[in-house]
Amino acid sequence: MNPSRIALLLGQDLGYCRGVLSGILDYAEHKRLDWAFRDGPPEPRVIRSLEKWKPEGIIAHIFDRDFALSLQQFGVPIINVTLTLGELPFPVVDVDHLEVGKIAADYFMQKGYHSFAYFGSNTAMFSKARERGFREQLANHNHTVNSHYAGFLPQSPWNINWEELDSSISEWLVHLPKPVAILASNDIPARHLASTCRKLGIRVPAEISILGVDNDDSECRMTNPFLSSIALPTRAIGIRASEILHEALISKQYPSADIISIPPVGVIDRQSTDQLAVNNAKLEEALRWIQENIDQNPSVQEIAQVLNLSRRSLERLFQMELGTSVLQFQIRCKLEKAKSLLRLTELPLNAIAERSGFASQRAFTDTFRRLEHLPPSNYRKIARQ
Repeated sequence: MNPSRIALLLGQDLGYCRGVLSGILDYAEHKRLDWAFRDGPPEPRVIRSLEKWKPEGIIAHIFDRDFALSLQQFGVPIINVTLTLGELPFPVVDVDHLEVGKIAADYFMQKGYHSFAYFGSNTAMFSKARERGFREQLANHNHTVNSHYAGFLPQSPWNINWEELDSSISEWLVHLPKPVAILASNDIPARHLASTCRKLGIRVPAEISILGVDNDDSECRMTNPFLSSIALPTRAIGIRASEILHEALISKQYPSADIISIPPVGVIDRQSTDQLAVNNAKLEEALRWIQENIDQNPSVQEIAQVLNLSRRSLERLFQMELGTSVLQFQIRCKLEKAKSLLRLTELPLNAIAERSGFASQRAFTDTFRRLEHLPPSNYRKIARQ
C-alpha cells in the first residue's frame, strides 16, 4: 500500500511555522502513520509542483486568498493553521487570539501602565482579534488604546514602502503619551517598533515598553533590547491539525470549517518590558518588594508594615494607581511565578505551589484553573510542546 501524500505548505522562515511543523511530525511519528511529506512555502509558485505530485491532504499557513482558491482545486482535505483570512472553506487550528490580547493587557496593567497602544494589521483576523481582546480587557479597567496599523500579514510584504511606513510609525511613536505599553500583533512588527524607537532616541523600555507575540527566538534576539513576547502553543497546533487531517483521510469526508482555538502559553519576559510604569516611589517599592518576596506569601498587613504604611493607605494606593487590590496583584504575581516554574523546571505541583506563595497545592490548582482556564498540568504540557 502506498503512503498517503501530505503537503506541508508552511514555510520555515517563521518560528511559529517551525513549531507547527514539529507538532505535525511528532504526531505522525507517534501514530506511526505512513505519510509521505513534501514541504514548501505557502505561495502560488508551489501549485505547479503540487499538480504533478497530487497530494491527498494539505496542512497550510494560508494568508493569501488567491493561494487559498488555488488549493481548493485539488479537492482534498485542507487544514489551515493561521486565522488570517475569513470565510474560507477550511478548518482553522490556531491560538486563542482574544486570550492573547487579554494576557497582554493584564501583564501591562500589573506593571502599573496607564497608557496603552496597539500596533499591527487592521485586516488580518488574528491581529484584529488580538487587538479586540487587548481593548476589551483594558476597557474593563477604564483604559483606552491608541492603535496604529501596518500591513504585517503575518510578515511584512516585500513590496512595502519602508520610508512611508517609517515616517507614519515615527510620528505615532513621538506623540504617544509616555510611559506607554505597546502590544504588537507579532514579533516582526514589534522588532520594527524597537528599531524605530532606537532611531528616534526613544528609550525602550523606559519610555516605551514593547511586547510581541509568537516568541520567535530569532526575532526576539535580533531586537534591541531583547524582545518580550507571548509564547504560543505551536506544537499543540500542529498536533491538532494533524489529528483533523488524519480523521478526514480515514472517514474520506471533508472536515467542517470550524475554528479550533488553543490557549496561549504566556508572556516570556525579556528586556523590552523590564520596567515598572509608576510615578509613585512608594508604589514602585511596594510592587518590587511583593514580586521579590511572593514565595513567602506575605499578608497585606505585613506588606504595609514593611513599607511603613497603614493597611488602608496601601490599599488606597493600589486602587488609585493600579485599579486593583493588593491581594489581586499578589495573586497575579503568584501565577506568573508558577507559570515560569511550570515552563522551566520539572518540579512537582506541590513544590511549585510552595515556591509561588500558595498556601497549598489545592489552592494553587483551583486558582490557576479559575484564572487561566486550564489546570496547571495542562499548561505545562502545552508550554513544553
